[in-house]
Amino acid sequence: MMIEDGTGSGSKAKVNGENQVEVLSITVPYIRHINVLHNRVWVFALDAAAPSGATWFMVFFNSGQKTYTFSRLVLVSSVAGVFRLSKVTGTPVGGTTLPPASLNLGSTGLLDNCLAQMGASITGLTESNLIAPIYCPAGQPVSVETDPGIVVPPGVAGLALKAPASATVNGFIEVYEEALIDDT
Repeated sequence: MMIEDGTGSGSKAKVNGENQVEVLSITVPYIRHINVLHNRVWVFALDAAAPSGATWFMVFFNSGQKTYTFSRLVLVSSVAGVFRLSKVTGTPVGGTTLPPASLNLGSTGLLDNCLAQMGASITGLTESNLIAPIYCPAGQPVSVETDPGIVVPPGVAGLALKAPASATVNGFIEVYEEALIDDT
């Protein structure tokens, strides 16, 4: 048996003997879908960041209209210790712009009015909630994936990363734009 598309396109779908529509389903991660079809996934590279001690060395604030979700953090530190990924408030002082890099090399899309900074000792921040204490052994990569994501809506608070000691830190933070997606 066949059923016809209700929009009048003339498309048909096959129904099996148990009254189920036959379909072919291909599953891809949501973040890949956003990156391939919508060009809205970025990374912030922590390329030899040099925190000066138990200080904030990366901060992200969203002052735009879009909502962003942090989905993965990869760190390698020259010094073992517990890094703090936290919700923060305040006005960051002492950082320099941390540019995002699109994970779709064909994209020129930018984040909407966001402040991302990296620095040896970013001050002016107050920790309002610890999101994750992340233990990093010296010289070993640590990957933290947040399946529910860390959602940063416009104008609410920021996200910051604090080092346990003076160190050299490499890695990246992956972020994507949340959106209602209509692929029709």
